[in-house]
Amino acid sequence: MSSSFSIRPAQVSDVPAMARLGTEAFRLDRNTQVKAMGADPYDHEATMNELLPGWIARAPEKGFTVVAADDASGEILGWVCWGIATGCSAPSPTPTDHDAKEREARAEPDPVARLGRLTSVNMRRWMDILMPPGTACMFFMSIAVHPAHQGRGVGSALVRTGTERADQDGLFIWMHASEAGALMVQKHGFEVVGEYDVDLDEFAIAPPPLPELARGEGKWGHYTFKYMK
Repeated sequence: MSSSFSIRPAQVSDVPAMARLGTEAFRLDRNTQVKAMGADPYDHEATMNELLPGWIARAPEKGFTVVAADDASGEILGWVCWGIATGCSAPSPTPTDHDAKEREARAEPDPVARLGRLTSVNMRRWMDILMPPGTACMFFMSIAVHPAHQGRGVGSALVRTGTERADQDGLFIWMHASEAGALMVQKHGFEVVGEYDVDLDEFAIAPPPLPELARGEGKWGHYTFKYMK
């Protein structure tokens, strides 16, 4: 394994490898694995294959996507997609009633689907708090580092591609962080501005299939999303 890697712009031809990497990076993410158990199971690799081409094609003023590639083999070790809000959106004449949306989500009969809807509503609530119309900022769309290459500075290098751009343009950055994502960015000065705690056992339809996912015997445990800035 090479000890060095380089950051380069992502290409559409990278998408299958990026999607596979992202799936492996989230293999032990408890929220992702609970969502993968439903009647309409969440497929992380398929979702990334669908979203990544559009993210890569974003105009430079709307964001950018880069990969960390091993210098010797060219293997993609990690990647990050950044979004940029330019502050040009007009206020909505009918602001979203997030409390009503949450009540609707809680009425979803399928427990796994209910988890997905609740977390989506909560993220939308925080998006309106952190980036209301007129706000100029940057935000993580997604970041992933292959588990086999963690601890090599890959994640830090990917985070710096955004923090350096934000410093240059005078912008702040926010993140809807998974448990692993929160650990990755806290060393770069990100602070928690909000949390959303869920009891995964309320939504899971089966016990954890891997011991690494368990928090207590047969339990998924609580999972805390963190909004960081």
